[in-house]
Amino acid sequence: MCPYRRRMSTGCAASWRLRQRPEAYEREMRRFFRGRRPDFDLVLLGLGSDGHTASLFPNSGSLAETERLAVATTVDYSNRPAKRVTLTLPALNAARQVLFLVSGREKAEIVRAVFEDVEGRLPARRVRPAAGQLTWLVDATAAALVPNGLPLGPLTVIKKRL
Repeated sequence: MCPYRRRMSTGCAASWRLRQRPEAYEREMRRFFRGRRPDFDLVLLGLGSDGHTASLFPNSGSLAETERLAVATTVDYSNRPAKRVTLTLPALNAARQVLFLVSGREKAEIVRAVFEDVEGRLPARRVRPAAGQLTWLVDATAAALVPNGLPLGPLTVIKKRL
């Protein structure tokens, strides 16, 4: 069993453990990939209502990380404070295939914003596999506000409810 899937507790000890987990996770990834940068076959991501993905939130310092594969982050998203470990953009962008899966009318505005975000302000927009493929699988209600022809990656609109 992977030791990094256990639920994190609160307090000072948990804070220390949280700081240790990204390093341990990174060591395990480097061991598995034999020292190379991970080139995952598939990374499956969702999209938060603020444009975050993989616990990479707007204005987070973790977005600036260029070397590490995993970082600890503390977020207060939708009034749910959480301490998390997440993959960094370099790890995500080394994937062979990245698939965003997004559904629901409540995501329509943020899906449009991500597709129109040419400056890369939103974390989801900054996921751009260097040598891989990026695909968005979006239901019709979430894609309702996306203009045709925006160059972010293949967009597949699902007519059935996901």
